[in-house]
Amino acid sequence: MEQKEFNTLDYVLVFLKWRKLIIWNFFIVSILAVIISFLLPKYYKSTAVFLPPSQSSGLTALIQNFSVDVLGTSDVTGDAFITILNSRNLREQIISKYDLMNLYERDYIEHTLKDLENNVVIEPEYQVGIGMSNINSIAISVIDKSPQRAQNMATDFLNLLEERIIDLNTRKAKNNRIFLELRVAEIKNEMKKTQYAMRNFQEEYGAVEITSQSKVTIEAAAQLKAEILALEVERDILAKNALAKNMNLKRINTRLEIMKNKFNDMYTGDGYTDELGNVLLPISKIPTLSLQYFDLYRNAEIQNKLFEMLVPLLEQAKIQEAKNIPVLKIVDSPSLATYKYKPKRLFIVIGIVLVSQLFCFLFIFWKEYLSRVEEVDKDQFEKISQVKSYFTRSKNKAK
Repeated sequence: MEQKEFNTLDYVLVFLKWRKLIIWNFFIVSILAVIISFLLPKYYKSTAVFLPPSQSSGLTALIQNFSVDVLGTSDVTGDAFITILNSRNLREQIISKYDLMNLYERDYIEHTLKDLENNVVIEPEYQVGIGMSNINSIAISVIDKSPQRAQNMATDFLNLLEERIIDLNTRKAKNNRIFLELRVAEIKNEMKKTQYAMRNFQEEYGAVEITSQSKVTIEAAAQLKAEILALEVERDILAKNALAKNMNLKRINTRLEIMKNKFNDMYTGDGYTDELGNVLLPISKIPTLSLQYFDLYRNAEIQNKLFEMLVPLLEQAKIQEAKNIPVLKIVDSPSLATYKYKPKRLFIVIGIVLVSQLFCFLFIFWKEYLSRVEEVDKDQFEKISQVKSYFTRSKNKAK
């Protein structure tokens, strides 16, 4: 027998037939959903927003001979801030301080860390540009049943982060200071040796007359050599810092290669024209005695210029090692929540009611389908009954 298609009126009739079940299901489930939503524990959220420290330093103006601020204020980038906030060591300190293993009712630290991860939200705000994507600010939120504990934990996250940053910066400044102290001590020792050598040379040969053109060549070579040595110091400092950018190192190495080639040309080339247009003799053509004096004079000039460049760097490193000032720029301090963050009771009630009504309608239409099949297709109904009886027997055997 051909089955008759359902129309709108059929659906209305089904609804009217089962209206009591639908209405009772709606009210009973709604009441239960409201009760459940009010029995669920309340959670509160405390949020702090801060800016990463700038990479430049107020003392950079003292170091005009360096192409970048090799010491800087902080090498820790915004991405590194997020890494530190997510670090196991930092979070274990939070767990220990607030006894979160007992609070979360966990036996293993790994499970507690997972729970804490679910209750801590880190949201970076990126400043997007062409070829760059820097973190402009970072928001950290802590969710907890106690609003006071949520605020305290958010505050401790900031304090522990700042301690880590200060420690990293201090260790970096200490390494720079030790490196620069050794380099300055070497230069002072070389300056003394050069002074003794020049005095002995003058005692043996007297005053050596150097032409103005040779003198200009000597001074230009000394200046260029001093710049080369300063760049090498800058390169060594950047190479020692693990967070230094490779682009700076690549640029410095390229510049060093160009300057060294220019310096070699001053010795062995056919001549050299400086930035002012002065034609300089190649150093190989300077008279022998004058050349000996030139070597001493050049070394003295190089050491003096390099000393003038490195002393401000050393002082900056000492200041950065000694200072212990806050590096985070707090935009919003952790707040004490006065209203719950979750559960969202309205969404819970609506969700439970909708799901229950869905299952209610599925049950109704299944019953109507069986009733309709029984009327119009006995064979099909018999098959369905056999399947049903099979599952019933399997269930009884399992018991």
